[in-house]
Amino acid sequence: MFWPVLAAATDGKHGNINSYTKKSVIMTLNDLDKKRIKLDIKLSLFFSTIFFGGIILLLTIIFGIIIFFTNPVEGYLSRFFQIIFFFFVMFISINVKNILKFIDLREGNKIRIQTNSYKLITQKKSTFLITNETKIKLEIDSDLLKLIDPEKPIAFEYTKKSKTLLFISNNDYNMLEKLETEKD
Repeated sequence: MFWPVLAAATDGKHGNINSYTKKSVIMTLNDLDKKRIKLDIKLSLFFSTIFFGGIILLLTIIFGIIIFFTNPVEGYLSRFFQIIFFFFVMFISINVKNILKFIDLREGNKIRIQTNSYKLITQKKSTFLITNETKIKLEIDSDLLKLIDPEKPIAFEYTKKSKTLLFISNNDYNMLEKLETEKD
């Protein structure tokens, strides 16, 4: 049976089943999860490095041309290094999520939750899955919204620190894999 971790809750008086209780299970990452996290780290790190490297290269060329062909004002070089430092801090702040993903990958654990008390909320351009009991808030792809049946219980797996969604399903099939095959 798909819901082995869920236990039926009774109201105590009549013995009626009124809801499923949320159970949280810590599991180890499987090979597919590790592969998905590594690919995500590589892609986001690659594109951010290319972007910020291009900006630094462009600034270096512009500042170099100004130094060689004009007489720059005093403090010009310190201003250049302040701008480079500003872009370095932006690069690090953007890659904090990658650092958290790497820590999750090194720990090798994921959390699996099965519940029927959750909400799907769209705020601005992001869609979130929020559990009612513990208020776990996970960002999900808006394309997943059409695949999730809000009337059925849901099971999802995510990493602890980076909150990377690894598995989400109303039944036995991972909707993330279904979404990936539809995009291909």
